[in-house]
Amino acid sequence: MGKFNGHLYPGLYLFSYGLYQATVLFKAMLASDSLLYASCPPRNKGRWARLWKISYGGLMKMVTGSTLTIYVVFCLDDGMVLMNKKVPPRFMYPKEWQHLTMFILLALNGCIDVMSKNLLPQRCVLLEKGTLVLILYVLLMLFISHVQGSAGIELQTHSLLILGHLMLAVS
Repeated sequence: MGKFNGHLYPGLYLFSYGLYQATVLFKAMLASDSLLYASCPPRNKGRWARLWKISYGGLMKMVTGSTLTIYVVFCLDDGMVLMNKKVPPRFMYPKEWQHLTMFILLALNGCIDVMSKNLLPQRCVLLEKGTLVLILYVLLMLFISHVQGSAGIELQTHSLLILGHLMLAVS
């Protein structure tokens, strides 16, 4: 995960998800619509009517989080080992475990979105937003601890991510 490709895939996801959120915000502003309860144009009531109601943002989070979780687990040569056997025990691969935690939280956020928008009888915005705020705070703490031992462009990039997460968590 410490190589260029290991950071390219999560970066591409963050960039594409940022573009997706920007288009959702732009459409809501054009239609003078609420961001919490974004309306969608009426669709036909045919065989595929339920397909149009799927939370695509949540589905994208679930698929991407799961894919990146699998990538982190299998990118190490000797597998994901939590602690070494030496005395005193130390964490093995702490940055990879931080990446794994971030991607599991992303998949969990997607599961909550899909569950709230598609499976519950009534959408629970409080559950969605509460989960998002908790995940943002956990990610903020993970990014702050993730920066230790970084230098150069990696430090600057992670600092920008920390600033973005801090602004999201405060707003």
